[in-house]
Amino acid sequence: MIKSTLVANQEIEYLEIGKGPTLLFLHGAFSSFRFYKPLLTKLAVKYRILAPVLPGMGRSEKIKEKSAQGILSYYLNILNAFISQKIKSDDFIIVGHSLGGYLGLKLVTEYDIKPRRIITINSPSHSLEHYYLRTIKGWSGVTFEHIRHIKSIGLKNLVPFDVWNMMFLRPGQFYKIFKTLDSLKEFNKVNKKLSILTIFSSEDDTYVPHEHALNLAALFPEARLVSIKKGGHAWFYYDDKALIKELINKRK
Repeated sequence: MIKSTLVANQEIEYLEIGKGPTLLFLHGAFSSFRFYKPLLTKLAVKYRILAPVLPGMGRSEKIKEKSAQGILSYYLNILNAFISQKIKSDDFIIVGHSLGGYLGLKLVTEYDIKPRRIITINSPSHSLEHYYLRTIKGWSGVTFEHIRHIKSIGLKNLVPFDVWNMMFLRPGQFYKIFKTLDSLKEFNKVNKKLSILTIFSSEDDTYVPHEHALNLAALFPEARLVSIKKGGHAWFYYDDKALIKELINKRK
């Protein structure tokens, strides 16, 4: 069910579906839970899915933070407030794609948040240079793959609402965040149980190159790195077997 709530003086929308242990899903840039519905629907058979939408994306309010330097802290504060409001224990999992995975790690670094597990999917380890070009290269592959898989994905998802939102309704609101991403080196000082971290990454990702996952794996040697040979920045959209195995079929 799509809902809305006021957190940190900001109205945001979020998706809540399923029953079971809580899984907090953090979307990537230029997106919302809408892009991930095929995956989230499958995960909802085992989990209570909470998928908040960051300001400036989806149908959440526009970004109120004006400075590029302040937007990262602004997003983190909103997500922390959302967690405090909607999740009442530490028995939950954080799964984040792209920017969402980075924000999930930063939340654990800067706030007293102790999830049972963290899973990042094609997430950066530091700032992304030439981010405009990377956006075009990274998400053009998504469009081409949508066309190739139109029969299984469905016509209504060929041009998602989030792409329309990014290109025509709110262009450029959140590009500025990508140069402000700092290193995640401090994470290993905050949380010693690095085995909770699983890093998924596609080796042919042109948006967040595989080297970012290798950097994260070098920083956190107790974490597990799962390399996907091909599929680009959103490989799970066309072949989610690895994630389903990790989150549903794998026995802990």
